[in-house]
Amino acid sequence: MDTEAKEEEGGSQIPPSKRFRRDDNVDPTNPDPSIVVHVRNLSPKATEADLLEALSHFGPISYATCMPGKRMALVEFEEVEGARSCVVYAQTNQIYVAGQAALFNYSTSKMIQRLGLESETPNHVLILTIYNAQYPINVDVIHQICELHGFVRRIAMIRRTMLQALVEFESAEIAKKAKHAMNGADIYSGCCTLKVEFAKPEHVKVTRNDSDQWDYTKAPQSEYTEEPRKTLLNDAGPRGGPPGPRGPPSYGGYSGRGRGGPPGDYSYHEDRYGGSYGRGRGNYDEYDAGYGRTEGYGRGDGYSRGDGYYSRGGGRGGFGRGDGGYGRGGYARGRGSAGLYEDERDFYNGDGPVMMIYGIDQDNFNCDKLFNLLCLYGNCNKIKFMKSKTDTAMAQLGSVRQVYTTIDNLHGTMIFGNKLALRPSKQQILHEIRDPFILPDGTPSYRDYTNSRNQRYTTPELAARNRIVKPTHVLHWYNAPVTMTEEKLKELFVDKGAVAPDKVVIFPQRSERSSAGICEFSNTERATEALMLANHTPVESPVGKAPYIVKLAFAGGRDGKDFRM
Repeated sequence: MDTEAKEEEGGSQIPPSKRFRRDDNVDPTNPDPSIVVHVRNLSPKATEADLLEALSHFGPISYATCMPGKRMALVEFEEVEGARSCVVYAQTNQIYVAGQAALFNYSTSKMIQRLGLESETPNHVLILTIYNAQYPINVDVIHQICELHGFVRRIAMIRRTMLQALVEFESAEIAKKAKHAMNGADIYSGCCTLKVEFAKPEHVKVTRNDSDQWDYTKAPQSEYTEEPRKTLLNDAGPRGGPPGPRGPPSYGGYSGRGRGGPPGDYSYHEDRYGGSYGRGRGNYDEYDAGYGRTEGYGRGDGYSRGDGYYSRGGGRGGFGRGDGGYGRGGYARGRGSAGLYEDERDFYNGDGPVMMIYGIDQDNFNCDKLFNLLCLYGNCNKIKFMKSKTDTAMAQLGSVRQVYTTIDNLHGTMIFGNKLALRPSKQQILHEIRDPFILPDGTPSYRDYTNSRNQRYTTPELAARNRIVKPTHVLHWYNAPVTMTEEKLKELFVDKGAVAPDKVVIFPQRSERSSAGICEFSNTERATEALMLANHTPVESPVGKAPYIVKLAFAGGRDGKDFRM
């Protein structure tokens, strides 16, 4: 593996990419019935939860894993009859997954190999991975949802790159019952989605009773007092908040996912980010005068790196749709393959402030252009282009939430004829590169924008001025000198290599210091390109030496609909 690939995912050794076992005696063109079904023609937005919804009625499902970059998935049924029912039915009927008809056939793999703490062997210990944890999760919450299915002996939280919990039941039968009931469900309505698998450990190690670990086989001790839950958790919000610490659960302790029609577009989660960004404000009615460490989960005792339990690669796949639908595994990397289709490959998900950006063209992109686009959705601290993978770049944002906000709004965007694909990365930080290679336009392939005055989310006041809007064909321009005219603005775009807007509107001046307005382009792609090229362009000031830094943003409704001029 080259140095670049190691840098891409944190510099540590990546676990083996093989995720299933193949019988080499099987004819790959006509595989025998297997408990593993290979799914093709998946919607790019499909998650493992969608597979459960679409296929669970054929039989109990042991495991599912998506390869979103290849629009494929593997689904492992508990019995071959479930897989056979699925494949036979699909031969004469259409099976819709996430609103799109998919193709099904047996896989040559006899099982999907689990990595990390997950195991394919039934066990009395389960590993719960919680995605989109918008509310605090501790042993008390996990105990509430698990004790409905049988006596819980021990629980230990694992708070690292992913939020996980090891739960030890009295027997494997109870654990199996709990797995079937909870897998793919939400603890609270619309968030805290569970992925439940059998675990490798035979015993959950607990060294003390507190909010992160608890031994329920011992008498209660006075050393642990449950912390009161925040008011946010006690009050039901407009979309249905969670119950109190001991309040009535919404569905046996957790909210089950509906098995009805196809799920909606993942972008409906966008409004979850709006609280601190000035929801409901006008169109940038405050103009700038001139310029305008992620809190991760702590490690649980007994399950930090080096204790023999936790290993990189645990908790693959996932059923989380929250935070933009990327609670699932990350981009399919393609580091090797085996099986019926060569694209059945390993992938992994991330939960940090670093993001992968695929589909770029180094002839048309550079660090500044990417910053001009990414800064609309969060603090873009660092950008790095990959030398060995010319269609890939990485960006470190200010927080995990900003990563998912960016993915929600920019994934699938067309720019310079390329379709962007954004995925979370496991890497927690982009390290400084002292001697970056040079891009075709002569600019460095790595830049640090941490202290840039063009960041728009450095303070709550600055963040409140922004509206989170998907790319549209209309741009909002502001912080321009009062002498700005339609002709000058069009000239600004052309000088930066963009097409001139078809129409320019200048708002009535509300300040003697700056002007603002909107401009319309022929389509969204042209507007996005113009924003990347011309955002933060300095314009000579008519009253002083310091230039005005003209800023651009997408104009439109929060749902991404076009702005009507």
